[in-house]
Amino acid sequence: MAGLNVTLGDGTVVTIKAGEKIEDIKTRLGGNVDNIFEGLDSNTNGILDENEIDGLKTKLAENNYTVELAPDGKTPKKAFNDAMQNMRRRYDEATLKGYYMSGEADVWEIKYGDTLYDIAKETLEQEGLPTDFKSINDRIAQLANLNGINDVNNIRVGTKIIYKLTEEGVQKVKEAENNSAAAFGGTAPVNHGGGEGKNPVGGEGGSNPSGGVKPEGGEEVPPVLEGKESTITVTPNGLNMGAGQYIDKDGNVLPDLNGDNLQKYKDGGSIMKYTSGDKVMYQTVYSEKAGSLDSGVKLTAETPEALRELDTKFKELIAKVKSAPENETEEAATARKAENLAVLKELVTITGGNIQVIRNVAEKLRDDNYVDRKSVDYKAFVQDILLTKNADAVRALLYDADGNEKSAVLEYDKTAHEMVAGMYQEIRAKEKAGEMLSPEEIALKEVVADYKNLGGYTIEADEEKGVHRKRMSYNNMDGTIKYTVFLEHDVQFGAKDPALLDEFVTKLEAADTDEKKAALFKEYMNTTDTELARSLAKNVKTLCAADEDIISLINANGMEVLDWLPFPDEDTEYSKEVVDAVVSRMKEIYTTDKGNFENAAFLANLAWINKTDMSDEDKDKAKVEIL
Repeated sequence: MAGLNVTLGDGTVVTIKAGEKIEDIKTRLGGNVDNIFEGLDSNTNGILDENEIDGLKTKLAENNYTVELAPDGKTPKKAFNDAMQNMRRRYDEATLKGYYMSGEADVWEIKYGDTLYDIAKETLEQEGLPTDFKSINDRIAQLANLNGINDVNNIRVGTKIIYKLTEEGVQKVKEAENNSAAAFGGTAPVNHGGGEGKNPVGGEGGSNPSGGVKPEGGEEVPPVLEGKESTITVTPNGLNMGAGQYIDKDGNVLPDLNGDNLQKYKDGGSIMKYTSGDKVMYQTVYSEKAGSLDSGVKLTAETPEALRELDTKFKELIAKVKSAPENETEEAATARKAENLAVLKELVTITGGNIQVIRNVAEKLRDDNYVDRKSVDYKAFVQDILLTKNADAVRALLYDADGNEKSAVLEYDKTAHEMVAGMYQEIRAKEKAGEMLSPEEIALKEVVADYKNLGGYTIEADEEKGVHRKRMSYNNMDGTIKYTVFLEHDVQFGAKDPALLDEFVTKLEAADTDEKKAALFKEYMNTTDTELARSLAKNVKTLCAADEDIISLINANGMEVLDWLPFPDEDTEYSKEVVDAVVSRMKEIYTTDKGNFENAAFLANLAWINKTDMSDEDKDKAKVEIL
């Protein structure tokens, strides 16, 4: 059920969910909060109902609480409903009705506590169809179409809805490989790129979940993930079959490792036997040794003989990985590194994509002493691991064992970095469409979201061509690729379009007076490249920008740019006109762009209101109006 996260005065966060008793909520909020709940309980049942969440959010905000939505599945209610309505419109109602039961005995009468999500899931189970997120969302969209439901989050008690398929309908879904959208004509064409039309989740052209994104004024990022699959299937490290038994070289079970049994166990290869029902597996474990390719690895096989053979092969391969000897020639280094890479790939292959092996291999892939990071084969191997979209495997490439960001595997490989950005783009597109993420996608999001705004692929400088050294990254809103040039004194500028960025920085380097810097700001203040606009906002003082030009930048952009404007303090002062312009623009954005959940990320900017010369009462009114 949907709910709210409410931050109390002492910083404690209280989560309030629909279905809770109002008196219990009051107790957890503490103090006298009766005025907040006055007139809220529309059903007079003493329970916070789904349709009362928004009213409570408003009243809490009016009383200076910090409030955030805490909806089910991490999807804002409005965004989820918007997505369902977009999906609903893809279906022809007459076609759908032909596959759904509509008799009086076949309808569902909505009771208190019912949700379309629960109804869809329960019905799919009864029909013997999958209950994954996509199947449930497809069914919700179909029910919205059939029953004229304009808000899938709120349905009146007593409403009767058509909800279950006929036998013919069930069969048609199964024939379509359990894809009900395809079965009933509810699919939509994918819009690859930034042209007109709609993409599959109903958003405007310009971004699609398959990875193709064309930023304003920037280069088109190819859909690097589309149609590609990894040759690697990532598998767990070791067995999950309960307690094991020690065995000797003949496969006999040893009761313990006391006395001669320890030597028998070692002579047999230090193998354990695991049994679960009729299944029998064998495993040997390597101790953890930092920097070693066998550190913490658990090898498994169906027989002791197969495991010993695998163990021998594993050790032989590891022994082939060599570091640089003294006085090594360039030619010899190239051959050695190529051999090392081939061995690293084979280690992953023979262990069936063991995740611990991948972690150990990733350490070597970051080390120039062992591999050539610029070689074609190296890049292909890294990309193959990324294509698994396995959170643990991707994390192994991008972070070391201590969780520190490492960009080595991306530094010379633009495609690999675009793949990482593409994963984030896919996930953000699903979230914006209101689709619930699978557990695997949630885990992957944590990895690639942590990597946003971090550099990887690097374009080296070329003075003759006017190219500056810059690092590629992707932003935190939708994964759009951007480039950043780092200058002296921690000054940096970014843009989606690398050529535009080079042009700007070249002019900046030539701007040797405050007047020239101010003129440069004025020249670019109307840019449609939002990343460059952010950099302009961040560096208004460095660029000696005039007040009227700062105000022009403010009025031309949204919160994603205003957020980069340095907050006024002792070191950064603004005129009254600039401060008033920021507050005015914020009020305009928040009151005309209601429902844009992403703007909630910038609510800290309400502190600008405190810098105006308004009375305390007017300041509070302005904050409430925005909230």
